[in-house]
Amino acid sequence: ASKQASKQASKQASKQARLSYLDVLKGAAAIFIVITHYAWTDRERLLLLFPFWIAMAVPLFMVVTGYVSSMSFERKGQSLRDVYGGKELLCRWLRYLLPFLPVYLLREAVRVFLRGGEASALILLENFFTGGEGQGSYYIPVMLQIVLIVPLVAFLTRRFGFWTLAGCFLVNVLFEIGKSLAGMSPELYRICALRYLFILAYGCYLWKLRDGDGRGENRLWYYAAGALGVAYIVVFQYTGRVPLFTDQWTKTSVFAVLFLVPVMPHLMGKESLRCALLELLGKASYHIFLVQMLYYWAAARTVYRFVPFAPLRVAVNLALCCACGVLFYKIESPISQWIIRSIRNA
Repeated sequence: ASKQASKQASKQASKQARLSYLDVLKGAAAIFIVITHYAWTDRERLLLLFPFWIAMAVPLFMVVTGYVSSMSFERKGQSLRDVYGGKELLCRWLRYLLPFLPVYLLREAVRVFLRGGEASALILLENFFTGGEGQGSYYIPVMLQIVLIVPLVAFLTRRFGFWTLAGCFLVNVLFEIGKSLAGMSPELYRICALRYLFILAYGCYLWKLRDGDGRGENRLWYYAAGALGVAYIVVFQYTGRVPLFTDQWTKTSVFAVLFLVPVMPHLMGKESLRCALLELLGKASYHIFLVQMLYYWAAARTVYRFVPFAPLRVAVNLALCCACGVLFYKIESPISQWIIRSIRNA
């Protein structure tokens, strides 16, 4: 009995550690998001090697999303029918929409009443479902699509492993080619979740490996993929050359994110990766994202009048966005959880 209890305690501790390292990664990515949306020059971004870390913030979120979604579906014993049930889908959408709603309303109030913007029903609806204005506003419609995509990717990865990952890479590449041939506008491309399909699938694949299925495989391809990612970033970020069909959002395209392939296995599952501050920021990462979106759009220029130097501005941006994001999380999260719990129990 004592052995069984010890095993269960060890398992519970492992689960808590896993949640901790995921929060640390999300917290770091939230900081990267705030940093990247400052008005850096292209030269500064390259000198500070942003393409290799700061630019990887959203792809890092996608890896974590795929990983956590796969973990959640498996632990809850959910089938595809369960995951795509109407009530379940609604609850997963509300996780993103409920925190976004007050930010959206505040932003639209500023746009209409303080800046004299148009307030037609069509524009209000368009701004709601496309994320509207603000740094990173594309993330909300992308995540609403991810809610639909990730269960299928997770279940296929559980069954077919590496071949699902390879298939998602191929679909991602074909999407990039297709959008170029079709002349897709940057406005539409920015809100298409398919541009993140491979890196999302990679998160699902890492959970499959973490869960013990697929260990011992030859991972030489990790480093080959990473080398290709580095070469792509160097050629198309540091030489001024324009890629043939990944010309939009080049820094986070399907080839650029290959850089993360050999990096993430060293971070995911790292139980020793602990930091109380980053864990807190990780839990509030989506709320920090929403706050910085509103801050850079509505308040940053006013703040800069009182803060003359770039490094100090970045520090102030981080302090304000992170502090307000955590406060927003503390206030809003219990409300969202109560609403979602009520819907699930209805």
